Amino acid sequence: MAFGTNVPRKQHYAALARAQPKPMSHWVIRFVLAGVGTVCFFVAAVARPQNPLGAVRGIVVDASGGRVPTAIVSAKNPERSLIRQNQADARGEFRLEDLPRGSYALSVSAPGFAEARSVVTVAVSSVTEVSVVLRPKTVAEKVMVSAAPESITTEPLDTASAVHQTLPKRELLRFRRAGVPA
Repeated sequence: MAFGTNVPRKQHYAALARAQPKPMSHWVIRFVLAGVGTVCFFVAAVARPQNPLGAVRGIVVDASGGRVPTAIVSAKNPERSLIRQNQADARGEFRLEDLPRGSYALSVSAPGFAEARSVVTVAVSSVTEVSVVLRPKTVAEKVMVSAAPESITTEPLDTASAVHQTLPKRELLRFRRAGVPA
C-alpha cells in the first residue's frame, strides 16, 4: 500500500506490520560471519607492525664523481653509546641497518682521502639517503736533516803570519810613554 491512498489508518498500520522482513535464516548469518572472519584474517596477515628501527644508506664518491670502493663508514650515537660500522662495497655503496631513531655522527674515511663528517637523523621505519664526497688528503712534507756539526776544524793554520815576538823592556817603555797601552 502506498501512502496517500484512501485506506483507513487502522488498516494501513496493519498492512505495514505484515510487510516487515522475515528473520534471516541461519545459513545467511553463517555466510556473512565467515566472510567477515576471512577478511579480518587476511588484513591481519598483510598488516605488519611498524619497525622501531631505521637505516642509513648511500654512496661514497671522490671530488670528480668517481666511486670510492672499500671506504669505512661509521655512525655513532653518543646518547645510546651505539656505534655501527660498515665498509662500502666495490661500487662505493654502503648500508647501516638496525639503527634506533635519533641523531648520528656519520664519518667516512678511505686511504688517500681526508675524513668526511656529517650529522644524520634516523627516523622510525625509514631509510636515510646520504651521498658522501671525499676530498684528497692534503700532503704535508717535512724535510729532516740530521747531521752532527763538526767540532774540529780541518783547515791548516798558517803559522808564518802569526806574530810571536817578545818586545824588549826598553821598547815596551817607549810605547807606554807614547800613550800606547800594553
